[in-house]
Amino acid sequence: MPRSSIVHTLVVKKKGKRVYKRVGESDLDITGRDNLIADLYLNKKGVSSENKIYQHCNLDDLDRELSDRAVKMARLQQSNHIWLSMSHEEILRSAKLYSKDFQTGEEGINLAGILLFGKDDTRGSVPSYYRPDLIFRRTNLDRYDESDTVCTNLIR
Repeated sequence: MPRSSIVHTLVVKKKGKRVYKRVGESDLDITGRDNLIADLYLNKKGVSSENKIYQHCNLDDLDRELSDRAVKMARLQQSNHIWLSMSHEEILRSAKLYSKDFQTGEEGINLAGILLFGKDDTRGSVPSYYRPDLIFRRTNLDRYDESDTVCTNLIR
């Protein structure tokens, strides 16, 4: 598939219209994988889905235990890590998980913050095409053999 700023589809005899995603030197058939197709369109528009702000999501919708776990992990990496002296909200802001959209003026927790620190019901409330896939490489290490959808936040 050629590199371009638009999504290309291919009509294959007996299979109908197919949608492919270019990954390195490979063309992956993502037909029927709505979340991957939506991501492809977002990438072509130059929109970063991770930065979408969810105005009605607040700190109570995030799992505080996971924030504490992230701080402990940071301490293991660096004994004087800056997060050790920060509040929960300050940590989110420093990691760009609580941000401001300067085009709209919206400010709040973004999708990346929800996917990393969201409670399961919070994470489950974002649109289905934002559900990350786990890719398993077992036989052919250049391509994936199977995938599964993540049903909890990415840290857990």
